[in-house]
Amino acid sequence: MSERSRGPITTASTPGTELVVNAAGGGPVLLACFRNLSATASALAAHSRVALLAAGCREEFSCEDQMAAAWIAGQLVGCGFEPEDRHTADMVRRWSGI
Repeated sequence: MSERSRGPITTASTPGTELVVNAAGGGPVLLACFRNLSATASALAAHSRVALLAAGCREEFSCEDQMAAAWIAGQLVGCGFEPEDRHTADMVRRWSGI
């Protein structure tokens, strides 16, 4: 294979896989990463209600997970969504602008 014809790289984690499997029964599931945050937020904005779930590991919610979820939530707030609770609003404020 030439360098230009290389296929995509996929990674999986046990917590992430479990989260996706468990969330699948609730409707459409979109997977996000730092590279597709804006596209994910745009797709979510077409819905009337959104739940953002982040996969932690060993009962910890990593800074990267918090930041990604907060950035998506911040874009949704900009589209007229409101945080469900104070914890969500605090997380969006904490990570905005970083």
